[in-house]
Amino acid sequence: MSSIISVEDLNTYAGKQLSDGIAAQAVNAANQYVETVTHRVWGETRTVTNERYDLSTSLWLRQMDVVSVDGLTFGRPGTPQSTVDQSAWYYEGAGRINLLGYGASGGYGPGYVGVSYTYGVAEVPDDLVQATLAIAIGLYNYASAGGRDIVATSIDSYRVQYAGSVRSSGLGGAAPTSQNDLNMSVIKSYAKRHL
Repeated sequence: MSSIISVEDLNTYAGKQLSDGIAAQAVNAANQYVETVTHRVWGETRTVTNERYDLSTSLWLRQMDVVSVDGLTFGRPGTPQSTVDQSAWYYEGAGRINLLGYGASGGYGPGYVGVSYTYGVAEVPDDLVQATLAIAIGLYNYASAGGRDIVATSIDSYRVQYAGSVRSSGLGGAAPTSQNDLNMSVIKSYAKRHL
């Protein structure tokens, strides 16, 4: 699971010490949610060993944000694999590997290519961290309120009621947008793009 935010980050964001159990669940859920929506790994890297592809002159890796391509092997599943020499392929940087000399004279024949590579984004952008924190605190508040949305709270004679949306100033005619919608648009802006 991605490591965008931690319980300590959520405590700092909330400005108080939160219940560790609920906070940990909210943080895990928010991190997993962002990873699922974006189809990317944040705050860490992962290594894939021998991911299989049909043999072709070009291979598009299933993950983006590739840090390194560690090697290629060739062969059918269940048979001995041979290592593809590094001079017989190159990585373009956008998730695409090109095999050189593939074809009638290439000597590869029919089969599969196994690719080992490392991927992920180590440095998480600040706007994505803030959007993830906002989602996590919303999950925390919902869970700590017994599964009910918090719409109002009071301390002594001071009462606050949440409207739930941010209104446009009228300039530009933008429709009212909730803060949650704004956070979601930030998260979706980092979604994996299929080329």
